[in-house]
Amino acid sequence: MARKFVTVQCKLCGKDTQKPPSLLKWRANLFCSRKCWGLHYHNEKSSREYKFCPKCKTSKPKSEYHSNKRNGDGLQGYCIECFGEINRNYVKKYKPLVQERQKRYFKNNRELIEDKRIQSRHGITASERGEILRRQNGLCAICKSKPAIHIDHDHVTNKVRGLLCNNCNTGLGMFHDNISFMATGIKYLENNRD
Repeated sequence: MARKFVTVQCKLCGKDTQKPPSLLKWRANLFCSRKCWGLHYHNEKSSREYKFCPKCKTSKPKSEYHSNKRNGDGLQGYCIECFGEINRNYVKKYKPLVQERQKRYFKNNRELIEDKRIQSRHGITASERGEILRRQNGLCAICKSKPAIHIDHDHVTNKVRGLLCNNCNTGLGMFHDNISFMATGIKYLENNRD
């Protein structure tokens, strides 16, 4: 019975050779000769500056690989060029599915996402925010006439001061939380009152 052979291009010199398919599972059989395998093995194993990319089948300097702490050598498995191509193909294929999943998640978990955002930004939980809102009877801490929707905090200490309406929150922001600017503004208004 005749053995079947496949043509294999040497990864080092590019020469075509005939190899039985059963031997292709060993990396050494991807080369035309022991000499090419030895050169490749020596370059790959002993040189600390190069790494083999399985997609483009070339050894490239380690500077052409992204870092990846999970891999043993601390580098991505594919070179930057091949990794980018793999990533672009993945995004093309799965982007609509991922976007749909994200929309569904945001729609179903809107309150949870808002609570996490407030906690990470201001350091208060939803129940603490509710308690502040209850103490203020749901109204702005300054004008006491409009609903309190904004969390006011000290920009130096990041401590929450209270809940404000949009106008009062914007006003404080325009004065840069500076008490002397606000006192001067009050004097200005009192002096120019008709």
